[in-house]
Order: sequence, then structure tokens, then C-alpha cells
Amino acid sequence: MVVLLLLAGCLSTSSDGGYTPLSLGKEKRVEPGDTVRLSYIMSTAGGEVLDTSYEEVAERLGLNLSHAPGPVTVKVGEAALIPGVEEALLGMAEGESKEILLTPEKAYGIRNESLVKVLPRTRVFPRRDEVSMEAFETIFREPPAVNRSYSLSYWNATVTSIGNGTVSFVNEAENATLETRRGIVHIRVNDSAVAVTIDPEPGSMTATVEGMGRVVSADEETYTVDLNHPLAGETILFQLVVEGIIKPGEAAVNGTITLGRVEFITSLEKARLLASERGEPIFLYVHAPWCGWCRKFEAETLSDDAVASLLEKRFIAAALDVDARPEEARDLAIYATPTMIFMDSGGRETMRLRGYRDPSSFMEELEKALLHERDRQIDDG
Repeated sequence: MVVLLLLAGCLSTSSDGGYTPLSLGKEKRVEPGDTVRLSYIMSTAGGEVLDTSYEEVAERLGLNLSHAPGPVTVKVGEAALIPGVEEALLGMAEGESKEILLTPEKAYGIRNESLVKVLPRTRVFPRRDEVSMEAFETIFREPPAVNRSYSLSYWNATVTSIGNGTVSFVNEAENATLETRRGIVHIRVNDSAVAVTIDPEPGSMTATVEGMGRVVSADEETYTVDLNHPLAGETILFQLVVEGIIKPGEAAVNGTITLGRVEFITSLEKARLLASERGEPIFLYVHAPWCGWCRKFEAETLSDDAVASLLEKRFIAAALDVDARPEEARDLAIYATPTMIFMDSGGRETMRLRGYRDPSSFMEELEKALLHERDRQIDDG
């Protein structure tokens, strides 16, 4: 078990020869509504490390992390954290560390055998479907437009009409066999229906109408899914360090800049705050005023209608001028421009690109980043 050292306070000599804490102004402490940068080690009560934000700890223990290493950004008070961790954070100061042992009730819940479900391996969808406006926006996360295509898990759906509070669309599926992280998926299409059959991989995570679950077993017609959290019933040990605290409104002092047709936030901390609030990934564009390839990227790629629209609707866009903020550029290990960094909604880097990308290839990178964010949210439950 890696032991986190408590940070010692700064000291100054008092007039009587003793020592008193050095006053640095009012100390920030975590309150509901704050955004916190958090480092952690999560272990079983027996000391087995399950997850960590520390790259060196993961490497030493041979952990295969499902996320990029580094502190996570979380919003306190919005049920983004398990109850015991959120309770422990309240009142902590910047730089403070704490170790807590959480019972199942305060961690990932008590195991419930009624959450083990038997489901059919094949589901059938109509080729032409109609749902309420509310249901459409829940499924696709944006309002409908006639003749526009929207992405589903395995095909696109094209809206054919809107009226009387309902949306009609066509499932544009084709016969296919796909390898997915949930197992092999077979898609079979006729004039009236689309049949989707899964060959589930035992141990994999899969989506159900009742939430995410882990595949336990499968037979010819059905498969069994456990909707309990994998750590349900476990007592969990957390070691926490508060790396930073952003109070509501603090990130709003920084401005924006428009490059191409995209408006960028000029503060990465504000971008992290918004990403945490909205559950959206971050696109950080690192550029320089003297960079010719940056100007080309802005004039062509960032001015493309599809690119600008996707960035506006699905990402938190932030920009960093290496001349204006050289220290931040060094902290991010920037040695060439343009550099494009993608981060998940927790503020962790997931992908880094260097050099110019045309609109078509850049759209593919944006889609990869969205898939990574979706998978992260699925894995996080």
C-alpha cells in the first residue's frame, strides 16, 4: 500500500522563540458547489489497490487503468461522487490529504440479488419508428430536424417528419457483424424491422433499459446480467488529496477567443469546471501567433461548418496561446504547434494530436473522443 504523506504547514518564528503557522490569508476549504481537483488511491479493506489517479502507483503495481492518469475534476454536491467520498471532501483544504474507510452503504451499495436479470439476446426494432419529442431528445441529446441523420450505437437514424409532439425517423441499418467491447453484435435487416443479436462476452459491461450491468453467462436465447456495481457489498479504503479548489464564479474571470468559426475559452481551469458541470469532454487547442500550420487549421478545419457545429454542441472548447502562457504550455509538455489535446469530462487527457488535420480527418478524431467519453461514463456507472 502506498502511503500518502501529509503536507506540512509553512512555519515562521514567533517572538518568544516558538513556531506559529505562517498566515497566507483565508484558507480555501471544500463546500457544496465547489469544483475540486482530486488525487486518490482506492483499495479494498484488505489492501488490494483497485484504482488510482497516480501514474507511478499504477505502473509500480501493474494496474491497467481504464482512464488516463492524473487528478480528476469533480463537482461537489451533484451526486457525481459516491456518498462517503463526497462527505469526506467537505471541509478539506487545498493540499490536505485524508484516509477514509467506507462501509458498503457509503461506498458502492449493498449487493441486491434482484438486480441479476435474464435478458433476450435478440432485440427487434422497426425500420420506421415514432417517439415523443421528449424521448427523441433524451436518446439523441439534441432537438430533431427533418432530413437530418443522428447517430445510434450501430447505425444512423434519419428524421422524416415532426408533428403533434412526436418525431418519426427511419433506422438506416445494414446487415453487419460487429466486434464491440460488449461482444459480437449481429445486425440483420428486412423491409420492416432491424434485428440485433448479441454474443455477449462474459465479464463485459453492457447497457440495458435498467442501466449498465456485467454479463454473467449466456445460452442460446438469453444472457444474464448483474446490474449490481462490481464493488457492491465491499468495504473500500480511499486515500484522498485535494489538489485544488475552484469556487463558483472564480473561473468566469477569463475571456474567450474566436478562431475560425469556433469560440474558445482561454482558461483551462474554467474549461474543466464546465466539463464537470455538463458531463462533456474538453478539446484544448494549443496554438501560437507565428504558427503557419495553426492559421491553416483555423482557416480550413475550424471554419468547417460540421467541425464547428460538433465542437459547439458536444465539447468544451478551450485554447492556449503558447506565447501568452508559456508556463502552462511547459506544464502540458507542449513542444510543437498546433497541438490538440482531448480530455474527458473529469479533466483527464485521453488523446493528443500534433500537426495540421483537414476537416475530414479531424471529424474522425472528434468522434473517437466522443466514444471515449461515452465509454468512460458507462464504466463509471
